[in-house]
Amino acid sequence: MVWFRAPRGTTRVTLLVHHLVVDAVSWRFIFAELVTALRTGQVGPGTGDHPDWVAEHDRAIGAGAYDAELPHWLDAAATAAVPLFDVAPGTEGDASALTRRVGGRAVSELLAAGTQRPNVVSEVLLAALAAAVCRTLPGVTTLGVDVETHGRPAATVTDVGWFTSFHPLPLRVAGAADPAVAVAAVRAATAAVPGDGLGFLALAYCRPELPGTAALAAHARPPVGFNYLGRLDRTVMSGATRMTVSPGCPDQRDPAAP
Repeated sequence: MVWFRAPRGTTRVTLLVHHLVVDAVSWRFIFAELVTALRTGQVGPGTGDHPDWVAEHDRAIGAGAYDAELPHWLDAAATAAVPLFDVAPGTEGDASALTRRVGGRAVSELLAAGTQRPNVVSEVLLAALAAAVCRTLPGVTTLGVDVETHGRPAATVTDVGWFTSFHPLPLRVAGAADPAVAVAAVRAATAAVPGDGLGFLALAYCRPELPGTAALAAHARPPVGFNYLGRLDRTVMSGATRMTVSPGCPDQRDPAAP
């Protein structure tokens, strides 16, 4: 962490943390801790211990906590691994950014609904993805999506660390040009996921003695990745002090990475 005074009397703090130590969701909790320190002059009690959570998770895996999920994950991984027609995997260097700004009452209502049902925004975004594929690739009936989540069970929801998890989600896109059909398909697909989806990685990579898990790990990744982390406030207030947050670092991705 570096604290320095910039031109025109502004104060800047540069905080550099390797991605192996924190994930993107962790920044919300780190910023909250900074606000507490600025407001009270004291550091808060902190969050949970990531190594303790890992050790407990490992014990649960060894005890068979996810074994009953194996049939679901074998079927989901096989279905979601089907490649898209004539779409070759790309790299980070091939990526381009497309930004669309949507405002008005519809967005306000969606964000308000998200406070009542935390998954509703992800559902709508997945439904938009399904609709786009249905219109662009009409021959595709099922889309394999690699759903990435923050990986935190409810008990560790504010812990700082790299908890990132992912799991395959076969999403039916036939007829998804109709928004109602798309949303229904997403809700059906996500409702079939056991628990919070942590069982996929647990079985694929941490349960080699269980028959069937080797086949699970051998499946190809789904052709499309999906990751919605929510909104990260760029302005944080501490009394009369306003902090403008600029997360991220330029050129942090290897152009050759898949």
